[in-house]
Amino acid sequence: MCIKTMINPQKENGYVAIANEIWDALARIRINGEARQVLDVILRKTYGWNKKEDAISLSQFCLTTGLKRIAVCKAIKKLLFINIITQKDTSTINIYAFNKHYDTWKPLPKKIPPSNQKDTPVPKKVMSGKVLGNRVVPKRIHTKDTLTKPLIQKTIIPKGLGAKPQKGENVSDISEYDPDIANDTSIIPKKSFGNPLVAGAIEAITDHLGGKPDGTMVSERRYAKHLTDALKKEYPDQDPIELIRQLLRASLADQWIAKNCTSLRWLYYNKQKILQTLKFNQGKVIKIS
Repeated sequence: MCIKTMINPQKENGYVAIANEIWDALARIRINGEARQVLDVILRKTYGWNKKEDAISLSQFCLTTGLKRIAVCKAIKKLLFINIITQKDTSTINIYAFNKHYDTWKPLPKKIPPSNQKDTPVPKKVMSGKVLGNRVVPKRIHTKDTLTKPLIQKTIIPKGLGAKPQKGENVSDISEYDPDIANDTSIIPKKSFGNPLVAGAIEAITDHLGGKPDGTMVSERRYAKHLTDALKKEYPDQDPIELIRQLLRASLADQWIAKNCTSLRWLYYNKQKILQTLKFNQGKVIKIS
């Protein structure tokens, strides 16, 4: 049966040279789907380029496998636990290598099927409750440790018209005070709201990476502010959040940029390289098809 398709992989275009002995060992060990996807990426980036180890960022794992950032981290921890890969921590990007000594691998324990599990005995004191499988879950009984009292905030009304509120009082109607006190903003409780541009930039990098960016959140918020201010200054007629999203999309066009663009800090210091790829002309963004 002949299948018509435009995809026709050839060995001449590149291949991964792995010994048959390793393939036999991989066939004997049980690795779940997500962990196996991450392992294949490590084999591709190392043996596929005739290297023993390679620096691979989390964003590169996400782009290659299509997994979320948190799923990639869990898969790497599982591969490290069974000792099938090694990891070298660096200040920038971790370096990964495949452990070919399969006699040092630690297989994961097999899961026990539900039918083989022993029935959980029901406590004698439980008289009623919901039945889940072969277990009876007792009804929750509220005690003094579980009951919580709602906090009631009292509004303290000044005794006389024009009296200045005392410390800790809740000002419900400023019109009750005289004009001089009403103009004093120091007695009005202040509320601090987050910068929407900073929140939008954090959301953009998180959506792009499929998880939390590299670095601390304090650092990311600081560089989100720097990046949005710089884009507003350079392109006042454009939405800075949309420009950041287009910068992130354009970073995928270059392999080196896509590998390293894992935080707003890196994007802030290297945005000029991506701007050349985006082709900014007279403040208008030309999208790459």
